[in-house]
Amino acid sequence: LSIFAQNSIETDLKSQFVKDSLAYILFEKEHGNYIQTANVRMHYLEWGNLKHPTLVWIHGTYSNGTEIIEIVDSLVKSGLHIIAIDYYGHGKTEIPKKEVSLYDAADDIKFLLDSKKIKSTFIAGWSRGGSIATAFYDSYSFMVKGIVLIDGGAANWMRKRQNLSDEKINSHFEKLEGNIDKTYFNSLYELYNANYSADYPNWNMYNFSFLGEESKGWTFNPILQ
Repeated sequence: LSIFAQNSIETDLKSQFVKDSLAYILFEKEHGNYIQTANVRMHYLEWGNLKHPTLVWIHGTYSNGTEIIEIVDSLVKSGLHIIAIDYYGHGKTEIPKKEVSLYDAADDIKFLLDSKKIKSTFIAGWSRGGSIATAFYDSYSFMVKGIVLIDGGAANWMRKRQNLSDEKINSHFEKLEGNIDKTYFNSLYELYNANYSADYPNWNMYNFSFLGEESKGWTFNPILQ
């Protein structure tokens, strides 16, 4: 009976894997898009009527544009047009091959808004996203209707960086890279299974935005090196 029950659970989970993977493909088809900026091929999500006031959401470190998913419907119902970007090394946006800063990410957002003929926006971000929002306001204040900073954006990252030598900067990033501990799986299903949560069923579908393959196997946040 125990073996039968385990097989039944495994069958149900595989069935759910197929449903969630297909649901994510449809979600991405409806809301996802890319734009080639001067720095990167940037992925973003979009909801609502382009004619309505726009709010650009910028996610935190190790997250991506799906971060806003639990409140996006209420924001759209309130009359907003929503854009949620994936910045460098997160979601589906790769790390550029040249050195970039928060201000380059702000330029990417400006390029995206210009492509949609959006002349003003609310800009919002969490953690590092708040710092990018601040950089956007610093560069393009004439476009900003309002700025929302959640646990980020108040500290000037660039000022601290400019006070460090190249040797200290490189040493700092080597330590950071060493702290990125990834677990690899032989298949996308195994990775899905490892991150599956019965408590948050909706996120089992949105988790596909975080899953991908590297040379060592399937892992979480594959673009983030």
